[in-house]
Amino acid sequence: MMDKISIHKITRKRLNAFAIYTDEAGARHPTVPRDLLEWVDPPQPPADYRAETHGIDELDDAPYVAYPRKSQEQIDSANNAKVQAQIVAMEGGNPYARVTREYLITDFASKAALAGVTLEQLLDKAGPEFSPGFAKLYEHDQQIAGLRRAIIVIPEVAP
Repeated sequence: MMDKISIHKITRKRLNAFAIYTDEAGARHPTVPRDLLEWVDPPQPPADYRAETHGIDELDDAPYVAYPRKSQEQIDSANNAKVQAQIVAMEGGNPYARVTREYLITDFASKAALAGVTLEQLLDKAGPEFSPGFAKLYEHDQQIAGLRRAIIVIPEVAP
């Protein structure tokens, strides 16, 4: 919830109550004189308000605050930034770069396939072909792949 909003009693415009104020006669005051100030409560945000889906615009005139709904492109872009940050954090916590990780997984799985071992067998913890290092690397890669699929493609708008 926002604090109270200071407005000018005569003009009904929003103002900074603590700014230097020059009156109509040209006299300067260190702050807006109290007799010209009124403090009002900001309007309540809409019932469906969430910071992810709405902005906050401060206005000079009543109602002094607006809560416009963000465009779908803004929402998608913010979501993509969060997902990308998760991907960067996950990749930063792995000693292998993406291309190296993908090569290792492909190479290990293809060599296992030549020996008659399937990907499912490599990942089956109860099976004799289970490879803990491969399973850990594969699971990590699959988590990142899932995040990459969560990124929303935002269509380009022609100028």
